[in-house]
Amino acid sequence: MTTPTPCDLVMKGGVTSGIVYPHLVTRLARRHRFVRIGGASAGAIAAAFTAAAEFDRHERAGGHVPAGDGPTGFELLHTMPDTLAHGLPGLFAPRHDLRHHLAAVLALVDRRGVGGKVGPALRHAVAGTSGRLGPGLVLCLAAGVGLGLAVWAWGGAAPWAALVAGTLLAVLLAGIVALASLWWFVRVGVERMVDNGYGLVRGLTDPAEGTEPGGALTEWLTDTLDAVAGLPAGRVLTFGDLWGPEAVEQHRRLRLGSAERVVDPVELEAFSPRVDLQVMTTCLSLRRPYTFPFTTRIFHWCPTCWAGWFPPRVVAALEEASKPAHPQRQRIDGEPTPIPDHCPHHPGTRLRQLPHPSDVPVVVGVRLSLSFPGVVSAVPMWVLDRYRAEGNWAYREVWFSDGGLTSNFPLEFFDAPLPGHPTFGVTLEAPHPDFPDTVAFRPVTNNSGILGRVRPITGAGQFVEAILGVLVDWRDALTVPAAGNRDRVVEVRIPEDAGGLHLTMPPEVVADVARRGEEGAALLESFDWDNHRWIRYRTATAGLGDLLHDVRENWPHYTDLVARDVPPSYPVADGRADDDRAATASLLEAAGRLRDLDNPAHSGSVPTPRRAFRATPST
Repeated sequence: MTTPTPCDLVMKGGVTSGIVYPHLVTRLARRHRFVRIGGASAGAIAAAFTAAAEFDRHERAGGHVPAGDGPTGFELLHTMPDTLAHGLPGLFAPRHDLRHHLAAVLALVDRRGVGGKVGPALRHAVAGTSGRLGPGLVLCLAAGVGLGLAVWAWGGAAPWAALVAGTLLAVLLAGIVALASLWWFVRVGVERMVDNGYGLVRGLTDPAEGTEPGGALTEWLTDTLDAVAGLPAGRVLTFGDLWGPEAVEQHRRLRLGSAERVVDPVELEAFSPRVDLQVMTTCLSLRRPYTFPFTTRIFHWCPTCWAGWFPPRVVAALEEASKPAHPQRQRIDGEPTPIPDHCPHHPGTRLRQLPHPSDVPVVVGVRLSLSFPGVVSAVPMWVLDRYRAEGNWAYREVWFSDGGLTSNFPLEFFDAPLPGHPTFGVTLEAPHPDFPDTVAFRPVTNNSGILGRVRPITGAGQFVEAILGVLVDWRDALTVPAAGNRDRVVEVRIPEDAGGLHLTMPPEVVADVARRGEEGAALLESFDWDNHRWIRYRTATAGLGDLLHDVRENWPHYTDLVARDVPPSYPVADGRADDDRAATASLLEAAGRLRDLDNPAHSGSVPTPRRAFRATPST
């Protein structure tokens, strides 16, 4: 058996479409060792399971797990679609008083036509309002009968006229009662959803259902991650487990500040985890994406709040590894005054700083990334808000939702101008209209896959859908077709009756989706690493030449500033100013040499679309 070669893997988000990933990953695992794995939403779930299975493989190879001691992590991962084929609806168990609302929402997002959506949704709404609608309709009928009798007995009307009058009144009142009941159903549902963390499903078993804990989404994620990682019962898989002890020590030496990351690049290069898992989440309150594990220490959590989001052993592990919020002060009327650091929802509970990233359970990152808006609840945290005027500083609640809102396919997670090993990507699409039997596709020639799929717009509904799609997917639409990207991304095509929030897929549909993932992995086996490296070399040198050209063109505006003995801010280390100027001069010489050579990287056939070299904020 050949030794697996290293690769990275990034997986696109979704919900139930994540069933495509287990067979894809296990097939790739025959040839590759996963070094860095990332994703968003359902892609984050798949990434976490892949990381856990790779951790298990490393532990077995190192002799930390007895040979033949149960199925391997990848073997467990391979059987996951079979498990989900019969248990998927149970994972998304809602709060007891929101069960009819979830059923109505799932009916409305079904892929069937309008009639197939509205009818079932109304039936669930009726079931959810039966306590009000039933008595109301009885009263409507009684009012109609009463009016008919009155018209006939005292008005002297003919029996048929009395019947018509009573029927019209009953129908009118019934319509009013039905609309009022529907309004009540929606209003109460929204109120309960807000109280439930802006979602119908938190991910824990609701005690009101009378069932034993363990079968809901976050409970299942926790237990299954630990099982795939081969951990003993009661242990919670952490990011530090994935990294390995040496990498944990390296990371603890990095300076993670109370603001954004302040890290010496040399120290950052020394951080070399065995398995590096990164997932995308979205902070709605700060209107921005974050990569998890965080590279900042600004976020805090409330143990009592999180007991409603995570299983007890996860909360216990977080409490053991974390410290209470560091006491902070602000000036009020000139006097230093402590800033309250207790949870406003639970005054007896003090907020705690998130543990060091190595001590954070992996399931926390997964749950932060998977919060399908309106269905799966967002997750609350707290941050000290110093944006306000001093005197109004306070810990304020911030909500984290689905990572797919800001980057559903974060292919750039592990990107480098000149990669040392492949980073594969897996994206999900609907079947191609002209090739319905092609379940997976990857561009295999340099000129294919440049133009994305054209999605016709023929009505108002499709127009609105297109607007929402652009808001979420514009970054991916630019990233995937770029030279050096498209040849390493496989597109797995999910049928119309699968994926999305389709929780009741028949077992044969689940099996078909899983098979499509394996077909996608097969296409990556023919990946041309030599051609890919050449493309990356050509795009890197062309982009670097553009960057150096821009630096050289604008350098005259900076010469006097750099020559100053005392800079305006952010000085280089003591005694390194001359070295810094000398290094800059070398860059300018290289830029001049490129100009004299007429930038040969731009000659001949340059790969397109070009990969832009530009400064972008870190997430």
